Amino acid sequence: MMARAEQMMGDMGAAAWFIIDKEEELEFAQGVSTNGDVYRNFINLCNNEISLLISGAVYGQDTVNGNRSKDEAAQEVLWQKVLADQRFIEQEINTKVLPALARHGIVKEGSYMQYSEAEDINKLFEFATKLMVHKNVPNEWIEEKFGVPVFDKEKEDVLKSDSKKNALLEREEKLKASLPSNFFD
Repeated sequence: MMARAEQMMGDMGAAAWFIIDKEEELEFAQGVSTNGDVYRNFINLCNNEISLLISGAVYGQDTVNGNRSKDEAAQEVLWQKVLADQRFIEQEINTKVLPALARHGIVKEGSYMQYSEAEDINKLFEFATKLMVHKNVPNEWIEEKFGVPVFDKEKEDVLKSDSKKNALLEREEKLKASLPSNFFD
């Protein structure tokens, strides 16, 4: 009897009806009601595993009140991983790539590649502003480090006053009438 009911359900397909005997009883099971937590948890698990695989730590995990120390530790782990990757790349390029390029005459023999150390721009800016009170700091250095074009204040004032003077002289020249020399004769 169960096999027959199963066959009828399979044959029903897209039709909204089927035939059963009066003695047979058909019940529909209640589906599991969910708000998507199962899928959300699965997505979070995948994100965490990918983060752990690539970065070596899980970053930005959602917590009720946040977890600053965990995020700071994760950032430190990531920074150590970045430094290790830089050392690996330097070693590979310096021991394999550059010697091969030197043999072909593309680079000079003995050339090497080295990453420049990262600077803390905020600390450097704070130091530079304190230093500028007592010492002259070249404008070129400020432009190079902070990407801001700068001019000396005195020179800027002179340029402004010179441009004002030039504008006044041009205006006076325009106002001067060029009269012929024999006009008053």
